[in-house]
Amino acid sequence: MTMFALGFLFISLFTLFVGIAAMVFVGFDAQPSENPRLAKSTGTYPIVRRINTEIIETVDKRGVVQQWQKILADR
Repeated sequence: MTMFALGFLFISLFTLFVGIAAMVFVGFDAQPSENPRLAKSTGTYPIVRRINTEIIETVDKRGVVQQWQKILADR
């Protein structure tokens, strides 16, 4: 075998090994916490969703949805 073929075989096997190791690592489940942290209440808005970096969406207890947009001073 040439050095190119050996290098290609090594890189292929190494990549395959890393992929299998990642799948095994991700496949293990962590033990559940005995003290889970509750989400902080936002008062009037029990549901707050981030749409993107400038917009959040809130839903109040009646189901009214509002979008809030950050206004940047340099625009």
